[in-house]
Amino acid sequence: MNLNLTTIKKEIVPITIVSVIIVLLLGIVIVQQLLKSRPSSSTTDIIPSTKQEPVIAGKFDTQAQISQKSKTAINNLKSHLPYRTEITTTTGSKIIFALYSQPENPYALYVETLNINFLLPSSDPNYPQTVQDFRDTATAVFTFMKQYSVNPADVFISWGSKKYIQDNAQLWLVVSDKLPNVIKKDNQFIFGNSSK
Repeated sequence: MNLNLTTIKKEIVPITIVSVIIVLLLGIVIVQQLLKSRPSSSTTDIIPSTKQEPVIAGKFDTQAQISQKSKTAINNLKSHLPYRTEITTTTGSKIIFALYSQPENPYALYVETLNINFLLPSSDPNYPQTVQDFRDTATAVFTFMKQYSVNPADVFISWGSKKYIQDNAQLWLVVSDKLPNVIKKDNQFIFGNSSK
């Protein structure tokens, strides 16, 4: 059997083309799966604020007095937004947070935080420190609002773009006054015995 270079090239070229096509198709499928599994950050997925927003017939009531109050308060803050800063909490943690509004929802103030683990279970030894870090961050957000004569109680606040962040922020805001103070003991932050 006599194989020459031309015959080998004729056999290898189709195999190479088919291999490249298969690799490209696999790449496309993998990229699509990664994009599907990645959390979406589109504005349609933004979670509503933690404060109960008024709803009529299943839709947000933009005409309700509390909605109009929030919109007015956000308008008063607009010239100072977006705002980003870093704070050092009472536990010594460095927390970065950003405040902003969105044209699609002029009724809410959005807060994004870095360095607070909202997925931390209450059984974790770092949970008291995390709660305190959130308390301090919320206080800093409220202080920012008050310096521009905005009452935080008048504003719908969205504490993050993920449901678990909203849920834990809501929990920590609601139960924060019922939880004891966070104290440092043996290089660990724990809940003290006394209430706030």
